[in-house]
Amino acid sequence: MSNQDEQGAWVAALRGPARLEFLINVLWEVTLQGRGTYEPGTENVSAPERLRALNELAHRVASQTREMVAGVSRYPDDVFAGIVLDHCKHAGFDAGELRHRALDPLA
Repeated sequence: MSNQDEQGAWVAALRGPARLEFLINVLWEVTLQGRGTYEPGTENVSAPERLRALNELAHRVASQTREMVAGVSRYPDDVFAGIVLDHCKHAGFDAGELRHRALDPLA
């Protein structure tokens, strides 16, 4: 089983409020990672490529969440997992770490 299949199956196992909470926590964690690209005390960004990749990841997760809440067509779980894995790779962020942090955001 590929990592994409494994992650897709894991996301598919989440139901209702648990899935929504997980996706919201993913968004929160991605914004925290984005803050790490800022140059302290300035309006400058030290890692614009990473910030852009994180922004794209946040956009994809927000879109999937919005469509889930609206009850409209969205990416199948395995496809969505692949999108997240790909964007995590481009952002230099480990998808397993993202999953762990989203499951326990206050840890």
